[in-house]
Amino acid sequence: MEVWLVVALDRQGSTAVAATKLRPPSVPRTLVQRDHLVQAFTDEPLPVTLVCGPAGAGKTTLLTSWIAARHGSELPVVWLDLDGHDDDAFLLWNALLAAFRSSGVFTEDDRIHAMQPPRGGADGAFLAELMDAVGHLEQPLWLVLDDVHELTDPDALASLDLMLRRLPTSLRVVLSSRADPPLGLQRLRLAGALREIRIGDLAFTRDEAAELLERHAVTIEEQVADELLLRTEGWAAGLQIAALALVDDPDPHGFMHRFNGNDRSVADYLVEEILGRQTAETRRFLLETSTCTRIAIDLAEHLTGRHDVGQVLDGLVRENSLTVLVGER
Repeated sequence: MEVWLVVALDRQGSTAVAATKLRPPSVPRTLVQRDHLVQAFTDEPLPVTLVCGPAGAGKTTLLTSWIAARHGSELPVVWLDLDGHDDDAFLLWNALLAAFRSSGVFTEDDRIHAMQPPRGGADGAFLAELMDAVGHLEQPLWLVLDDVHELTDPDALASLDLMLRRLPTSLRVVLSSRADPPLGLQRLRLAGALREIRIGDLAFTRDEAAELLERHAVTIEEQVADELLLRTEGWAAGLQIAALALVDDPDPHGFMHRFNGNDRSVADYLVEEILGRQTAETRRFLLETSTCTRIAIDLAEHLTGRHDVGQVLDGLVRENSLTVLVGER
């Protein structure tokens, strides 16, 4: 049953925010602790950390394991699980205010409890007041925004970018997204204020894949395990799907011959999380080029009859939609 944190019920002030949006998911029982990635948050933390990778890459699991590893730490974490409902400047800041208030670090008489979200656009006065309230905290505060790719509204993104420009030293922000959000990342890179964890970092290593199988009580030959890692390229969701299937499969070798994009569990995941989010035109493009493992622009133009294939492919790469650029342009 979903629980709602009711701040107020009319759009003149604030509106209700689901309490489940303000807390991280539970740590899975089969969690593989990835210490080298968790340490990226704790070793000389930077103002902004970007965790970017495709669906099923393990972004949210990494963040929840980092928070769990910090249990007992004095540094508080504010969590906000973004979705399409937040793709509006008013609703985004309404949810962010609820998240900050739920952190427990502000006193009951702190001005943050009386603040109202701006009713459109990037409100500099509102952000100045909010950042000033956070800046007066005696200890650093972490703000985790999960699924930032859900934000497309220009006003919502502009206001979030303005916040990143005005971060006080007491606030550290973690952005988790399937694609690079349009938030002035290059500016942050040049300022040395951005740490990036990307698909290459999120891919499971041989040892991590072996530990995941072990946590599912799956015992297979080393050669089969290596083949599984090769086929999934370390993709966390693919490894998890395979591990669940191998629990009850008496023939691991046969399973590996059958395990590919046509596997029902894999296909269902890809359709729901990746293909289902694409436009009809992009899905048609993917279908018309699906016979190719690697594809050049001239071949894509021949197969599709389109002259904008470079833009389409660039978009798929930027969105981490299981499309990667091979070699130099």
